[in-house]
Amino acid sequence: LEIDRHWETLALGKSDKLYKLPAQIVGTIDIALWDILGKETGQPIHRLMGGPARKNIPLYWSVGSGWKMNPEDMLNKVKEILKQFDDGLIITSKIDSSGARLQ
Repeated sequence: LEIDRHWETLALGKSDKLYKLPAQIVGTIDIALWDILGKETGQPIHRLMGGPARKNIPLYWSVGSGWKMNPEDMLNKVKEILKQFDDGLIITSKIDSSGARLQ
């Protein structure tokens, strides 16, 4: 599949043809190609990319609308959400790839 070659062509272009596709499109195609390769070889994507690189991932987290809360309410909200981390972490976004707010 030569995934890296396809990524480079989509992201940077080829010789005199500069495509410069948006990162969301390049990223979507990149992951799709890794997924196809993973399905074909029966391997998870992380293994195809060299295996796990770390055991911990630094995380920045914002509960949003903090400016509307007093410090005690914000602390209570953080404590409530942190309880959920005992069983894992779910990451969600309230904006789509164009930056528009989701309902």
